[in-house]
Amino acid sequence: MNKRLIGLVIISIILLSSISAVTADEDKSYTINLSDIILTINADGNVNIEECYQYTFNGEFNGVYRTIPLKDGESIENLKVFSSGAYSEYEVTTDEDGNYKITTYLYSDEDYTQPIKDTTVTVWYEYDFVGLINIYNDIAELHYKLWGEEWDEGTEKLNAHIQFNSSEGIEYWINPYYLSSNESWNGSELNIYTGELSAGEFLEFRALIPLSQFNENPTYAYIIDSNGREEIYKIQQDYENSMRYLESFSYLYPIVMFLSLFIPVVTYLRYGKEPKIDYDAPYEHEPPTNDHPLFVDAMFGTRESVGVISDNGIQATILKLIDEGILSLDDDGEEGISLVLNNDNILSTIEDYEANILNLFLKYGEDGRINLKNLKRNLSNQFRAREFESEYNKIKNDYHEKYINPIYDSFFRDKGAKIIKYYGTSIVIVSAIVLGCISMDYCIAISIVFIFIGAIFILLNNRYGGQWTVEGRMKFEKWQSFRRYLNDFSLIKEHPPESIVIWNHYLIYASALGNADKVKQAMDDIIPSNDLQNNNIYRYHHHGGSLLFTSSMNTAHSESSSKGGGSVGGGSGGGGGGAF
Repeated sequence: MNKRLIGLVIISIILLSSISAVTADEDKSYTINLSDIILTINADGNVNIEECYQYTFNGEFNGVYRTIPLKDGESIENLKVFSSGAYSEYEVTTDEDGNYKITTYLYSDEDYTQPIKDTTVTVWYEYDFVGLINIYNDIAELHYKLWGEEWDEGTEKLNAHIQFNSSEGIEYWINPYYLSSNESWNGSELNIYTGELSAGEFLEFRALIPLSQFNENPTYAYIIDSNGREEIYKIQQDYENSMRYLESFSYLYPIVMFLSLFIPVVTYLRYGKEPKIDYDAPYEHEPPTNDHPLFVDAMFGTRESVGVISDNGIQATILKLIDEGILSLDDDGEEGISLVLNNDNILSTIEDYEANILNLFLKYGEDGRINLKNLKRNLSNQFRAREFESEYNKIKNDYHEKYINPIYDSFFRDKGAKIIKYYGTSIVIVSAIVLGCISMDYCIAISIVFIFIGAIFILLNNRYGGQWTVEGRMKFEKWQSFRRYLNDFSLIKEHPPESIVIWNHYLIYASALGNADKVKQAMDDIIPSNDLQNNNIYRYHHHGGSLLFTSSMNTAHSESSSKGGGSVGGGSGGGGGGAF
């Protein structure tokens, strides 16, 4: 299994474990066992509301709160709050968004000093809701959320009782229309019973009421000088049509999503299967080609996607310049080591990309010296890190344009990898849209799963779904055989390079392939120490140059990226509440 995929799995397990640990540490919780709401509609337009919530608390709590959003022209008057199972007092606040908040403090003692703990408490709210009834020229409307989306916890059961002056001529809707509820009339009272309502759900009641049920001048209603009946019919019909479309979609959604998993499978079978080659050697005892270390890193390294230059390739290029005498090594004592440019004029004798790399690092040195500890300190500054990263990426892009692009298609085809990434992006977008639009539990679960699956496909490098050409695979396999040779200490010991010069050559390519430590270890064991003391490439690794370079690059990468609503569901009331 690919290391990146293993990493994703490990991270997921850690995150899930962390969530479990947080849950386990949470030593208090509560449930709302019953929500009972009574609305009494008066002829003057006032609506008297009584709300009753039964809480069961596990652990210590200080109280509960209830928020009620208010629209223009609406107000809460004559509020009373009662409790059973605890002593209580309350306060009312209104925020700038128009939310009316009732905070009820609950106590276990009559002196109002001790919080409640492990008990059941019932809290009643009674108030007049002024401006809740809309009076049109042809009809009156009650549009009210019996349960709002802002509750922190769901309720196990909700009962609602709406008392009209008469049941005659009443038309009503319960939104969302698919929500399971039982309704019955008892004279002029409409009773609504539902099962469990989750946090984030809403239950909305809308009724058209004949104007005859109100006074000629309903003081406490909100007057709208237009006809309302046909507009409300249209709103509800449009809503129900859209919900039916969503309902049909929700049935097809899981089928389509699971069937879509065949896309990456078929893509791999079509574009990702590697061609057969006539090569099966387990080891190569010397570099199979004379390509630049930077090229070997980009095309035949295994840490990144094919064609992507990594820090390994840049470091291998620096080692190559040390080997060629362009750079030498100075021991700076406690300050580590410095790379020293032997002659300014010598830059004109090397490849352009090599000169660009050197000039970049020399900008963060002094007098032709690059102290690797100072390099990290310089790149700890965000401005310098961003400046460095910009030039660093330009060097890599220029190299890619000149040396990799011309041969890329003859070595590797990434059409399948692109299809898999497009697929991953598509299912993440679709799943996120569904997650935001459909509240059915199974659709939410499927969306979360497919967002995770899509993210994995997006993060996979182009080796998944991509395909080597015959030529490309032959070279790749040979370089991997050479890499296995470098990793096999016993084999190096049995077939060592013939001279220190060849050892240096191997160490350069080992850096590009990401296993320089193995070669250094073999050099320690096989080559006499006297021969190593004057070997600058060996000394570079021995004195921690590789670690300092990697740390400097990680610092640069990290610092440069651091961050220097009348439609359905728009009814009045609702809001939410919680405990604290």
